[in-house]
Amino acid sequence: METRRRVSVRIRRIITCTVLFIGGVATILACIAWFEHFRDDKSEYEVYSAYLSEGINEDAHDWSVDAPIEVVVQNQTAMGTTMRWWWLYPFDQGISFGGLNRSTRFSFWIRNVFRMRIKPRIQLPPRATVLLEGKEQIESNFFVQRHPHTMGTVLLSGVGFNRDCTQAV
Repeated sequence: METRRRVSVRIRRIITCTVLFIGGVATILACIAWFEHFRDDKSEYEVYSAYLSEGINEDAHDWSVDAPIEVVVQNQTAMGTTMRWWWLYPFDQGISFGGLNRSTRFSFWIRNVFRMRIKPRIQLPPRATVLLEGKEQIESNFFVQRHPHTMGTVLLSGVGFNRDCTQAV
């Protein structure tokens, strides 16, 4: 009986320590992600604006001359489907993103630990407008009817910056 009691006390301690450790790690990651998200909020929207504007300007031949251009953006950041094991990203030596600093890669990973809501702060060329839509609306059958001037949707990840804000990914 005494042996069972010792084992159950030991198991409870292990479970308690494990739960506290996981909770502590989650809290630290949440605090870092929160801080990281607000650190370069303005710069992040400048990167989104430049990225989307470049795509619109380079693909101008795909748009009719006078029709408005609707850029539909999913209203929450997310990693693309090509990075299924995104939580292993910091350890993946095969993902170099062209030799970015470690701080840039770490910032990118931290910004994408949690999904963040995208705000309507993206600036585009004159004929283009940004429409922020939820995943459910984008996947609905009526999406094309509601947005006839779009050529698809855009899913944006959080933007990672290095310490000097001279690199972004």
